Amino acid sequence: MADYDRSDEDRKAPVRVLSRRTIAVYAWLLLILAGVSSWLLLTHFGDGSEASKTRLDSIRAVGTIVLGAGGAVGLLLAARRQRTTEQDLVEKRRDLALKQRAQVHAERVQRHAEQVAADTQQLQLKVAWDTAVDAAARRVTELFDTAVDKLGSEKAPVRFGGLYALERLAGHAPDQQPAISKVLCAYLRMPYLEPGDIPGPDTDDAVLARYERRREEREVRLAVQRVLADHLNPRINTSNPLPRYWPNAAIDLTGATLIDLDWSHCRVPGENVSFRNATFTGSTKFSSTTFTGDAQFSGATFTGSASFDNATFTSEGRFSNAVFTSDARFNRTTLTSARFDLATFAGGAWFDSANFTRFAYFGRTTFDQTACFTKVTFPQDAPINENQLNDSASRNRQDAVPTNQKSTFISARFSEATFTGSASFDEHATVDLFGAQATLAVPGAVLGLRHEWPRGWAVRPQATKSATSKDSGWGILVREHLATSD
Repeated sequence: MADYDRSDEDRKAPVRVLSRRTIAVYAWLLLILAGVSSWLLLTHFGDGSEASKTRLDSIRAVGTIVLGAGGAVGLLLAARRQRTTEQDLVEKRRDLALKQRAQVHAERVQRHAEQVAADTQQLQLKVAWDTAVDAAARRVTELFDTAVDKLGSEKAPVRFGGLYALERLAGHAPDQQPAISKVLCAYLRMPYLEPGDIPGPDTDDAVLARYERRREEREVRLAVQRVLADHLNPRINTSNPLPRYWPNAAIDLTGATLIDLDWSHCRVPGENVSFRNATFTGSTKFSSTTFTGDAQFSGATFTGSASFDNATFTSEGRFSNAVFTSDARFNRTTLTSARFDLATFAGGAWFDSANFTRFAYFGRTTFDQTACFTKVTFPQDAPINENQLNDSASRNRQDAVPTNQKSTFISARFSEATFTGSASFDEHATVDLFGAQATLAVPGAVLGLRHEWPRGWAVRPQATKSATSKDSGWGILVREHLATSD
């Protein structure tokens, strides 16, 4: 930068340049002066005397000095011209540097202006986006509130409108699926009374109106069940479900009344799906359904047939204290951890080819009719954390379970179960039946029905708490060597 700074002399007024006219006048003056000088010398000192020669030599010396001075003047002029040239070069460099500085400054100003414009545009886009998001959120909230209000209407058509408005909203706003599914489940958990028989022609108007309200409510509940079933079914496969599938649904149907529920081929998401104390009226179908987390059916009542064929419980399937009033089918079902303690199977219990991968607990379970466990895969002496068993399990007689390691227990337990009908197990099934009760004479024996116990187990006649003699028709499951010792 110092190379382009001007000195104090350079900061003065610019040097005046001699014009061509001035140079020509000076040249003519020099020629006239030379001519006059030559004429004067020839006139006064041209006589050839010694004095004249001496004067001429003096004049010659003076002329030489004058010529030397002229040469010095010429050198001075050349130096001045060189300085002027260099000064012009410096000026050009300075101008170039100024232009470059101006260009750099202009570029900086341009970049700054562009950055400001970009930041402004980005801010505007962000403000616009935030405004749009806020508007969309407000719109979703308004639609959600409106649909929920409609779902709570006293008029069935309005409730239908609210239901399908929530369904459409869940499709457009997937983040609302948990809230919407919770609302639908809450609706099914509301108290419900069956319509009853169709009133006769002479029925009172109030009774007719009540029947019609209950019939309409039944239709609305069936529609809610269908909506949930429709959006819990991946349809293609679990790795590439259709957009209609609700992977974020939250299912809590504790204490709900469910009518002819058909969730076959569904994939029920959530770490804990609850059907505790629910009442399933009519037929219930969970065929080929997958539960991705714990499935709680404790205390549930199935008033009709219940089908869990080919279902998959990836975590725990708990049916403690459940009541099956008709046939219950778990054929080819995969259960990681199964709890059926204190459950009642009033109809047939079918577990053909079921697969219990971790443990199966049937403590104090009641089988009033056929209990079929043929081709069932039970875990072989799998370690069980005692915390996984409830108090009734911990009270079972573990000293009757044959094992070589204190920390290992047979994982399929039927301790104190009751088999009223025929019971069928594979010959080599590894299960604990100690203390289970079974009938000595199988109902339907004339049809070929009979008990088929695993090898090593037998029924020893024994009076039950309600009977006083061994011929009461009941026996208790014990190891064969204990049965023969009596």
